[in-house]
Amino acid sequence: GNSVYVNSLWIDGPRLFAAGGSLGDGFVGVYENSSWSFQTLIPGTTNDLSEMRAITGVSSSEIYVVGDKEILSYDGSSWSNIVAPGQSMRAAAARGPKDFLFGQGNEIYHFIGGIVQAMPVIKPSTGNITSLWVNGPDTYAGATNAPGGAAIVKFNGTTWAAMSVPSSIDILAIHGRDKNDIFAIGTSSSILHFDGSSWQERWSGSLPQTGIQLESIWIDNSGTVGFAGGSQSQVWRFGRCF
Repeated sequence: GNSVYVNSLWIDGPRLFAAGGSLGDGFVGVYENSSWSFQTLIPGTTNDLSEMRAITGVSSSEIYVVGDKEILSYDGSSWSNIVAPGQSMRAAAARGPKDFLFGQGNEIYHFIGGIVQAMPVIKPSTGNITSLWVNGPDTYAGATNAPGGAAIVKFNGTTWAAMSVPSSIDILAIHGRDKNDIFAIGTSSSILHFDGSSWQERWSGSLPQTGIQLESIWIDNSGTVGFAGGSQSQVWRFGRCF
């Protein structure tokens, strides 16, 4: 069958949400009680939305997904459209109620109070924004195709700064527990870790199933268990080994 990509993960209590797609068709799946179910994103439609690239939320009654063409919000009972500034959204991170960030190309946009606006801060040169993670006042953005630029940049609420990462690694996903315990997924399914002082490559090589490219990561609040999603309809659960 066609390869299905799990592009983004978000967890709310016992439920794991996965956003992705196959051949341009988007989905949001929910894993609970050892089984998967799939959301009807817009009533009356079936597999005619673009591929979903990122999912984030504040609670089970406030969830957002961004895709190649849409931004959708969930209020606990149904999904609705949010007017997007264009196409090819790739990243999303909630900051609070009715307040989230998303990436489009090399720009980061801020949705707050029902209004979408570009972040009014100049950031270091990056490629395409693929991932966002918010920790208190800090925002971390990962990017691909950033020759001579920064694959990870950090915003401290006032200014942006580039972070040094191992060379020749594009960043596909980023998530952490706190500012001293952050993980990122790179190309070739590499896993990077930031300990508060530097980024280090912690894993690069084959997975239990060949042909898998990891695309997303989520770390629980204890920092001991993580989830990673990727191609071939796979979500991996792993224990902390470093």
